[in-house]
Amino acid sequence: MRGANSSLTVRQLVGRKTLHLAGCVPAFFLPDRSTALWFTALLIPFMVYIFPHLPIARDVRRHPIDFGYISTPVALFLAFLLFPFPVALTAWVVLSVADASSSLSGILWKGKGFSWNVRKNWLGLLGFILSAFVSSAGFYLFYIPAFHSVPPSNGVGAIRIPHSTFLLPFLFASFTSGVVESACPEGWDNLPIVISFCITLSGFLS
Repeated sequence: MRGANSSLTVRQLVGRKTLHLAGCVPAFFLPDRSTALWFTALLIPFMVYIFPHLPIARDVRRHPIDFGYISTPVALFLAFLLFPFPVALTAWVVLSVADASSSLSGILWKGKGFSWNVRKNWLGLLGFILSAFVSSAGFYLFYIPAFHSVPPSNGVGAIRIPHSTFLLPFLFASFTSGVVESACPEGWDNLPIVISFCITLSGFLS
């Protein structure tokens, strides 16, 4: 969620976040945890040694903060290693959708950034939480049961909570990861986003 003082131009930001959005496509096709671990492990050296030299990464080379592209596969590998497979998959979608949404909505903010992080602002935070909530709930509730044949108990697979509150885990996880993202320096927020989301959502697992 970038504020007015971001060193990236709007064009560069849109380009980077378009790549960010496209990055979650594998989450829709990975069949199991083992495959996901191998995929994300191999993605780490790819992002370090190959991706920066591709034509689509020209803006990454121009910008000094490119750790985000490396930390993404690291964060996802840790998520698949430490948390339930459906939760890690959902965190991948949230990372791509919500982080991109927060940055693009944050550039519309005309006021000052947060006192604790001037590059980020309230509009970006709101954009993150709303997009994370919608994308995580939609992906976990509808896509995962259909694609992975997870029994939709209470509408949320492995989560065991009453029907009247079944959306609250996704709201809490989205809020937590959004607040964490707002406190992180630019380019270093991918890992905290994924881990905080997974910890919060996993807390509702039976």
